[in-house]
Amino acid sequence: MNNNIIDEFYKNISINTYNNISKSTFLTMISSGLLDILSNNTFLYGYLDNISFISAFILCTLIFSKGNMKTKEIIEIKNLYNEFLNNYKKLNETFDNKDPYSIYKMYINLLYNGYLSKDKTFDLIDKNNNEFYSLFAINIFNGSGVCRNISSMLCDILNKSNIESYNISCYISDNYSLFYKWLLKITGNHLITYANYCNFDYYLDPTLKNTYTRNGMYISNNKNNLEITTKKLNVDTVFFKFSINDKIYNPKLFECNNSLDDNIKEEIFRNIDKLFEENKDIIERFYNENKEIYESVSNKSLSIKKSIFNVI
Repeated sequence: MNNNIIDEFYKNISINTYNNISKSTFLTMISSGLLDILSNNTFLYGYLDNISFISAFILCTLIFSKGNMKTKEIIEIKNLYNEFLNNYKKLNETFDNKDPYSIYKMYINLLYNGYLSKDKTFDLIDKNNNEFYSLFAINIFNGSGVCRNISSMLCDILNKSNIESYNISCYISDNYSLFYKWLLKITGNHLITYANYCNFDYYLDPTLKNTYTRNGMYISNNKNNLEITTKKLNVDTVFFKFSINDKIYNPKLFECNNSLDDNIKEEIFRNIDKLFEENKDIIERFYNENKEIYESVSNKSLSIKKSIFNVI
């Protein structure tokens, strides 16, 4: 089936309609399959077999083409989010923020002072469920988030400025049981942002407001020691990129293993803090120009969550 036709179908239906179609198709497949097994009628047997096969094919198409992320409400949210990213890129250009450290520091200043949220407040929370896969970042517009929301937005902002950036899954040790610790060392329990710029590696943690340098499978600073995790535990070949795909193969990543001197980094941070404090008029204007986007995305996503997840 032509992918363009399928995509055209998705973008003309609501996500609620998509989910109803998926549920109906699944129930049809199961019920016709059971009746197929129990039926003694030869003609009915073949008829039910065809229905079950067609239903299974449709259900697989719906699932593997990720149609729920191509429906009209999701497209509207994606377009609004991309508009925000374009506006943010202009803000970085206004301040001449070109390197990952400058962009990272301005981002956390804006984030934790509420300039990226509809009500001008932001709270770091422990758990955040009922999100849209590949749209983790938009939760920040609601005024709260966890590491996957915060790092995803930074990653998108860096990529919009043509800086190669990825989200990386890490493990932070804690008082876990032996089995749970083993499991988390595979899946990770924290997300940070990696960027490569001018042959330097940047390990950025906007959630904990930290930056790191790499030593083998670990990234560390004077506060934290994190283990980089992937399903294959091979950081030189496999890494997570939650914003777009679960897993990407790229042997060129992390090969330079060069980091900027800490003194240069601290000087960059001081300059960004000064820019932030001395240009509040520009920051306020940026917030006011984007507030409508925050509110629109927040309202649209909340409406979808209520219909799908029964969130009140």
